[in-house]
Amino acid sequence: MSAAEALPNDIVAQFRATTVERLGRIEEAWGSLAHGVATAENESELFHDVHTLKGEARLVGFADVVLIIQRLEDLLVAARRRRYRVNEDVDVLVTMAIQFARMLVRKRPGASNGGIDIGGFLKQIEDVLAEWPRQSEGPESNGAASMRPADGGKITVAIRQRLGGAATQIFLEMLVASDRIRLRRAWDTLVGELAGLDAVPLMPVARHHAASAKELAAELGKEVDVIVEGPDLRVGVEVLDTIHTSLLHCLRNAVDHGIEPPSARVAAGKPRRGNVCVKVRAETDSVAVIVQDDGGGVDLESIRDRAAKLGLLSAEDALAAPEATLLDLTFAAGFSVRESAGTVSGRGIGLDAVRAGIERLGGRIGIASTRGVGAIVSFEVPSTRRVVEVHRLPSTQAGLSFAIPTTWTVRSGKSDSYLDPVTVLALRRNEQTTPTVGQIVVTRDGEEHGLVIGGPVSRVAATRIAPTSPDEPLEVVAFGGEHLLLLRPEVFFTARGP
Repeated sequence: MSAAEALPNDIVAQFRATTVERLGRIEEAWGSLAHGVATAENESELFHDVHTLKGEARLVGFADVVLIIQRLEDLLVAARRRRYRVNEDVDVLVTMAIQFARMLVRKRPGASNGGIDIGGFLKQIEDVLAEWPRQSEGPESNGAASMRPADGGKITVAIRQRLGGAATQIFLEMLVASDRIRLRRAWDTLVGELAGLDAVPLMPVARHHAASAKELAAELGKEVDVIVEGPDLRVGVEVLDTIHTSLLHCLRNAVDHGIEPPSARVAAGKPRRGNVCVKVRAETDSVAVIVQDDGGGVDLESIRDRAAKLGLLSAEDALAAPEATLLDLTFAAGFSVRESAGTVSGRGIGLDAVRAGIERLGGRIGIASTRGVGAIVSFEVPSTRRVVEVHRLPSTQAGLSFAIPTTWTVRSGKSDSYLDPVTVLALRRNEQTTPTVGQIVVTRDGEEHGLVIGGPVSRVAATRIAPTSPDEPLEVVAFGGEHLLLLRPEVFFTARGP
């Protein structure tokens, strides 16, 4: 039995709730420091939060969280010595460390790590920290190693989600207030502001990564032209952050794994200079990004060999595996065709995180390759995260409905206990309650919770009008002129005990 399992449930639940909030502050503070808009107080609070979280995780027995936060602290200390003028690799590592810690904190006892290769990730941080002493620490070291490009005044996702959280609180107050006119005015204003912040330009990010890829090629002794094609599109702020990370990894893989050295290209009858093309295309409700290189293509035989050595496939299955199966293995956690890690890649961390981020948005990613000709990685994501499929749940309070994401299954049946969200959130008014009261169970990945509802369940496509963080239990969405209060069961119930 782990230390976390031996502790009282209420202590573990309090740690989880406090840590989720603390990680949100850490993420926001890092964004402010990296963009040069933080105060000395912000910096002090960041290091206090990180140090406190490390100690609390050790006391409660979340050993994997301790390991992640320890290395995150090392990264932050090194970044502080460089006045937070760090390259994109460090930005991605800090962001991934926060996300991994968040996932591990919410993980139920006995559950898997959700594909997180903790050992490989920690090794990647160690390698980056080992490289830093050889890098300039002066104030002028922010040329090629600058952070992500200026993005037209885009506020950070964390700040935007805090605004969504504020709008949610106003909505809750509006539900029970006797005088709702003032609150309604504040609600309308805040939702309108959020709508205006929803779209930011994409192409500056693509062009920035193209320039960084050329610089990487020069460092590796390769000659590469990187071009970007596509219209000036605007996408949702959360979508932009996913494209930012995905494009970074795809371009680095194309340059490091795909494009051959000049001598090898000439020997193969190719032009001395390699070519990588990024094509951005607008679809009806989505954005497609294609990264195509004219390098050596994916070595399928190396994938067969590594898959067998890593135990991902048996020797027989690896030998018989079709091309599609082998290419899909490049997205597996911890997979790399290289026996040892280099300064750029080979740690098996990258494409698995890319796929996870894209699929979290409801997108998809794939790879195609022709040996000796090149490879194509293409992914498609919604242009905004405005629409979400939900189960609409009439509540026991007249005029109010809840919603549950359709990633959760709703069924009738028995549960150990049932919660009425109206009662839990203190939304009961003296007005008449709904006449129909039922009980349902929501389930996902072995986790289940009982809910009391006031009517039949229906599946609808709702619009996100005030997006909050995935770690927040509530969000307001809209459907057909009705405002629904979205519950995230994995957070809503965790905050109230396992």
